[in-house]
This record gives sequence, structure tokens and C-alpha cells, in this order.
Amino acid sequence: MSNTEILIFSNRMKRRYRVNRFYEYAIDMDLDMDAHQFNMVFGNPNGVYTGVFNKYDDIWIYIGNIMVLRGTIDEPQYMWDNDSSVIRIVGRDIISALIDNDALPATKYNVKPSTYIKQVCDKYGIVRTVIGSKMPVIKKLVIGCGESEISVINDIIGHTYKKIWSFSDGIYVGDWATNIKPRYYATRGLPPDKSGIPIKSLDIRDSGQDIIGEYIAYKSENDGKNKKVATFKNTKMINKRIFKRRTTAINDSDDDSGIKEDHNKDAEYHVKEIFRNSIELVLELRTRDVPILFNNCIHVIDAVTKINSVFFIRGITYNKGFDGSNTILTCIPSDRTLNTLWNNYGTSKGYINGLPDMSIESLIANVK
Repeated sequence: MSNTEILIFSNRMKRRYRVNRFYEYAIDMDLDMDAHQFNMVFGNPNGVYTGVFNKYDDIWIYIGNIMVLRGTIDEPQYMWDNDSSVIRIVGRDIISALIDNDALPATKYNVKPSTYIKQVCDKYGIVRTVIGSKMPVIKKLVIGCGESEISVINDIIGHTYKKIWSFSDGIYVGDWATNIKPRYYATRGLPPDKSGIPIKSLDIRDSGQDIIGEYIAYKSENDGKNKKVATFKNTKMINKRIFKRRTTAINDSDDDSGIKEDHNKDAEYHVKEIFRNSIELVLELRTRDVPILFNNCIHVIDAVTKINSVFFIRGITYNKGFDGSNTILTCIPSDRTLNTLWNNYGTSKGYINGLPDMSIESLIANVK
């Protein structure tokens, strides 16, 4: 049984309200999304809350006494019928302020990424910023018309493969935790003494649509010709005569930053990250009093599909409906699992479970 509650500050009433009884809700958080989203329905007995909650009201969402999202209501909806009166609130988390606002056009010099990001966040009332590692100074930063604050930040951190995301009441910049030890352990079909969090359902997506077999970067020379500056190949795909080539242009503006980029490393990163994201594992679990959190790793052992691998939790959805509560995890291979899959690609061990003929006895024996 989940323990979920929200706090809403009503700008109209100048006070904070607590709600902890819901007909339904969906709290959708994904590191790949621009902003986390929520959609919650709760009772409005005798119209007591009518007109109290409005767009732009601040909201804090807690599960098991842990704040999982701070954001703003985008749209309240008051609904009545002959039997009941309910309110639906829809909104996004604090990073939405960086999406909804365009940066002012400017040319800046010697920009320190961490300082710039903190100044932008402070401007929109985001007082907690966590910068994971030092990033090089940008010699020249050109901000054009129509660029959102988040797009400028993504351009700044993209040179060093960093990501930006939000959690709770803060903005984080750094690397996803794809290489850490598993924090969670989920199982299906194992004996009770070997079992972890019970898996209600499991889906695997293994898409070849976006995978790249060859990535080539070009730069335009003064004579107008294109010079190849980097390339990376998935040789196992090419050897099987599966051709999926992508090319990109290195613009002169990329050099203005003053950051010396390793274009070959960049090419390898693109190919392998697209390969990683082509494999997606979706787990349905029962929502616990202490919520599972994204940007963590989970060890999954399933006797049905013979999966015995560590995955990175990229996204999570907390759901409640008339049939109860559940938690949906959207996972991609951890670094360890990615390396195994990449090295075994095209072989008999090249499936997500790494060993298609693994017996239940072997699975149990492999439980750490």
C-alpha cells in the first residue's frame, strides 16, 4: 500500500493545502523527458476546493515521506456529475521553467558552465543545483533568438556528454549512474529465499530501427570540400551486411567554444549510446511504501525469460487507479550489461539475457 500525499500552495488563498486521498494518479518521470509530469484526481466534497487550486500554483509530491517531485500546476480541471465532484490537476516539475522561457540573445566569453547554470536556475527560483563534475570553460557562447534556456544549457554541457535532469527540488548536471552497483533487486519465479521485489509483468523491446552501423563526421574545408574527421563502425553489423550509416557535419561554430573535442570518441559514444537505448526493459512492480527511484541500477532475474542482468532505471511512473497502485520502471542496459551485449552482438550469447538456454538452476546459482 503506497503512502502518497501532495502539498499545494494556493496563490489565491495564500496558504498551503495537504491532499492524501486520490481516485487516481500518474506521476511520470524519465531522464529522457524534457520535464517530469503528473496527472492526479482527488475528491472535492461539497465543492470545498472549487476555485482554490489554479494554474501556476506550486506543488510538492511525496511518496513514503520522500519528495519525488516539486513542480507547478499547468491546468486544474473541476468536474461534477450527479454522484460526485472531483478535481484533476495536470502539471510539470521545476525544470519546466527552463523549457517555457527563451534565453535572451547574447554573445558571452569565457563562460564557466557551472556558474552559468546556477545563475540561470537562480533566476527562476531553482535554488538547488548539483553539478557533478568540473566542465571546461567555454571560450565563446553565442545565444540566438528562439533558444530556450534548457537548449542553451544542453549545448553547453553537450561537449562533455553531460546530462541535465531534475529530481525533487533540485537540478542536476552530470553523468547518469549507469555504472553503479544495483540498489534494487527484482525477481520472478525464484524460490522465496532467493526472491527480491516481485515482478508483476515484464516487457522487452529490442529495436533495430535507430541503431547505427557506421557514424562519420565531416568538416568543411576552405576549398569547400568535406574532410572526414572521425568515424566509428559496428563491424559485426557490417560483416552481416546490415548497413545503417549516418553522417554529421562539424560546424565552425563548434570550434568557437574553445573546447578541443575528440571527434572519434564522439562518434563511438553516439553509436554505443544509440545501441544501448535500442534495448528497453519495462517492469511493472507493486508500489512500495519506500519508493523506487530513477537514476539507479536494478538487478533483474526472471525465470520465465531467463534474464539475469543489471539494468539502469531511466524512467519511472507511479500509478494509482481503481485496481490499486503500481510502479512502472523503464530500464536500459547498465554499463556492465551494455559491454556484454556489445561484445556478444551477433553471437548465440547476443540476446538480452546473455545466455538463452540458461536453466532455472543456473539462474538460481547466479544469484549474488
